[in-house]
Amino acid sequence: MNRIFRLNITLIIGFGSLAATSLHAGYIDTSGNEWRMLTETTDISAETMDTACDDTSFLCSGGITTGAGIIVDVNGWTWASVGEVRTLLSELVPHTFTTADPDYSEVASLWAPSTVALLGQTFNSNTSPGAFGITSSRVDPTYQRLVGVYDYLSPASYDYAFTAGLIHYDFGTTVHGNFMFRGASITEPSALTLLSVGLVGMGFMGRKRAQDKKGDRFKWHLLKLLGMSIYPDFLPRCMPGFDK
Repeated sequence: MNRIFRLNITLIIGFGSLAATSLHAGYIDTSGNEWRMLTETTDISAETMDTACDDTSFLCSGGITTGAGIIVDVNGWTWASVGEVRTLLSELVPHTFTTADPDYSEVASLWAPSTVALLGQTFNSNTSPGAFGITSSRVDPTYQRLVGVYDYLSPASYDYAFTAGLIHYDFGTTVHGNFMFRGASITEPSALTLLSVGLVGMGFMGRKRAQDKKGDRFKWHLLKLLGMSIYPDFLPRCMPGFDK
């Protein structure tokens, strides 16, 4: 009983550590950058972003207070330029966004709903949900560059992605977030170790029971599938007869 209890505690700690590493989990682009969900940075103007982000690198630190008085942690995140966001959207939308060709539309597309979901839906509408974000690119002392994606639900309407929008420098609303990214977080080795040890231990116990009772073989196969779905490269090497 004590052995089972210790294994359960190990699994709980492992899963908890894994969950903590994915608190801000968003889309990871081909360069390995993790993009923050726009829904986490709404109601923050470009003027407010400037108080926490470097003027050159746009690397941010500390916390930012939204218009509603909520403090958002931006430490370690980079406020993306319009060029960086165009590169991001070029991965999600079948179009290469450039300064000369900043927009794209398509009737009843497959990319619009998935892109809005990946970026974080900031605009809630029954007919045209969307994801909109402010970039660090200043057009002039008054305006900041705005990027967004509309998913028009009417079959006759064009889904629309734009990268040359404008928003006032000191204007922050609940329907606009801010495009931010950071180097993709890597799951803590200690969390994987704890989780793997617990799974391996449960595997050995399950295997012993399966040898004693035919009825437990089904549970053993379920355990194998669970282990492979979480850490496919570790379990086959550490559990004898795993593939049987």
